[in-house]
Amino acid sequence: MRTLTPAGPTLPEVSTEILMSLYQHRLLATTQVHLMHTPGSSRRWAEHVLAQLVRCGLTEFVRPGRNAPRLHYLTSAGVRAVEQIPTRVEMRRKLITPEQAVGPLWRHTLAVNDTGIAFMQAARSRGDDCGPLSWRHEIAHRIPAPGRRAGEQVISDLLLTYLAEQSDG
Repeated sequence: MRTLTPAGPTLPEVSTEILMSLYQHRLLATTQVHLMHTPGSSRRWAEHVLAQLVRCGLTEFVRPGRNAPRLHYLTSAGVRAVEQIPTRVEMRRKLITPEQAVGPLWRHTLAVNDTGIAFMQAARSRGDDCGPLSWRHEIAHRIPAPGRRAGEQVISDLLLTYLAEQSDG
C-alpha cells in the first residue's frame, strides 16, 4: 500500500488506511478509527495520528454537541490525496462538509459504521476476512420483480462483505 507523504512531517503508515476509511465511510468517530486501525495500540495513538492528519490539512473534525464524539472527515486535500492511491476504493460521490458532518444523519452514519466494526471484530477473532473497507454505505439495488416500475430500487444502509473460511476451503 502506498504511504502518503504530504509536504511537512512524514505520517505514520496507518495514516493511509485511516484516510481510505474516511473516504469510504464519510464520517468516523475517534473510537471507531481506533477500533478499526489501531486496536493493538492505545486510543491515544489513534488520537495522535488523527491530530497529525488535521495538521497536514487532510482531515478535519467537528463535535455535533457538548457530549458528542469528535467526528472526523476528509478535507478536499484529503480527498485528492486518497484519489491518487491506485488501490483505493471506488470514487465517492461527494465531499462531506462540516455542516453535513454535524447534520441530522451523523448518528445514522456512526451506527452503520458500528455495525461494520462489529463484523470486522468478529472476523478478527475468528481468523475470517472482513476489514475496515469491507462495507459500503447507501448502496442502491434495482428491484427486478415483474409488475414493478422501471427504475424502482431499494437502498440498503450497509453492504458488507465477510469471507469465512471453512475447513473444506
